[in-house]
Amino acid sequence: MIGRFRGTTHRMDESYKVLIVDDEEIVRRSLERLLVTFGHTVSHAASVAEALAMLEGHDVAVVDMLLPDGLGTEIVAAIRARGWPIRVALMTGRTSLELAERADAVFFKPFDMTAMVKWIGERPGGGGEPA
Repeated sequence: MIGRFRGTTHRMDESYKVLIVDDEEIVRRSLERLLVTFGHTVSHAASVAEALAMLEGHDVAVVDMLLPDGLGTEIVAAIRARGWPIRVALMTGRTSLELAERADAVFFKPFDMTAMVKWIGERPGGGGEPA
């Protein structure tokens, strides 16, 4: 289920460089397998520190909210502070959006992986809300 996300224009013919940040390897690998089938290039990190070292050059970051060395919002803040044009989706089991105000999308666990793939494949700035 998608919590919220900013409007974009859907374009599955584009591929993006995606960074998946989650401390659970099974989550990282599952998302990677799915995203690669849609033509995206995927790399992954298991912590805030590892993600911060790898972020530059990515188009999209899919970030778990709770990581061993901090919160996913720290990654969002770093991206915004550096002015990088990286779209960020947070994955969380929490129902509060307070912590995720600066993310472009929030996916509540358990979420529909198809919805995430669709969001990743969308072009930013298209306006309007997706169906």
